[in-house]
Amino acid sequence: MPNKDFDKMLKVYGVKPVELGDNTMAKESKGNPNLDPKIKRNWEDIQKRYSYPVNAIGVKIDPKDKETLRVWRENGIDKFLKD
Repeated sequence: MPNKDFDKMLKVYGVKPVELGDNTMAKESKGNPNLDPKIKRNWEDIQKRYSYPVNAIGVKIDPKDKETLRVWRENGIDKFLKD
């Protein structure tokens, strides 16, 4: 059900809505596995706290999310899993 006021606000402020499930990090790094060094260092520090794959903000990566897992592996974050 569309909300006209919300749509109008998005246009006024120039905000583009993001579809649910949109994985910006994986899309930006597609074909380029090199993340910004600050993001990578932060992701490594966060990953050290968990024994399962997490994204750069500490949320468990869904096993179906192949793009994020690819970025996770290609950047070596998998080496920082908690024992």
